Amino acid sequence: MTRTIGIHSFRRSTGKTFFSTNLSLLLAKEGWRVCLVDTDFQSPDISPLFGYETEDLPYTLNDYLDGRCKVEDIVYDVTDQAPEVRGRLYILPASQKHEDITKILRQGYSVEKFADALRQISASLSLDAVVMDTSAGLTEESLRSLALADSVAVVMLPDQQHYQGTAVMTDLAHKLKVSAVTLIVNQVPDVYDPAQVKQEIETKYQTPVTAVLPFVEECGSCERFFALEYPDHPLTVGLMQMVLGLLK
Repeated sequence: MTRTIGIHSFRRSTGKTFFSTNLSLLLAKEGWRVCLVDTDFQSPDISPLFGYETEDLPYTLNDYLDGRCKVEDIVYDVTDQAPEVRGRLYILPASQKHEDITKILRQGYSVEKFADALRQISASLSLDAVVMDTSAGLTEESLRSLALADSVAVVMLPDQQHYQGTAVMTDLAHKLKVSAVTLIVNQVPDVYDPAQVKQEIETKYQTPVTAVLPFVEECGSCERFFALEYPDHPLTVGLMQMVLGLLK
């Protein structure tokens, strides 16, 4: 049975896409068959991480949702780009074309058709996991994605605005009846005790914290395959904790 995992955040610039990409890589490294889906229609950026420019993609998720292609046309096998991967890694990109972004934001899309796409690719590719990089915030697109997830990890930063916004997000995820909701606290300053941060946030939100992660300078130069290039780094260890927590 395919497990669908949503990676979400209240605001942008939290590391959401970094986590989505590297979690997918780690799962594939362990032998899983994984598809990373870009549902951030406002700011799609999964395909560039794997070297695809706009003109390189004959079809995207937008094309399928608009009825312009079949679901098999929008899945790209990127396994060969990731070293040491024993499973398979696919991406399902969203369009970076301005006209496509504008259209889907104005008109929306059929959640039933999107759900059907996930079912079709899960069956045809024998997927173990689908990882969705969602649109940040309380957008209609993000709510649709979260409603389809078996589990959701909400990435937050340790500041007051994120505390307030994440409280809304976790409450909403529970109302959408997501079976497992966890928190990831990212870019925590060294002066804070990770164990204390974890305890305080779990108490405040009544939601488990999967990982408390420090600011890591290396991320700026290695956004794509950090977990593979730095397998023993504390951040990669934290990412593996997230994988285990999400798959319980």
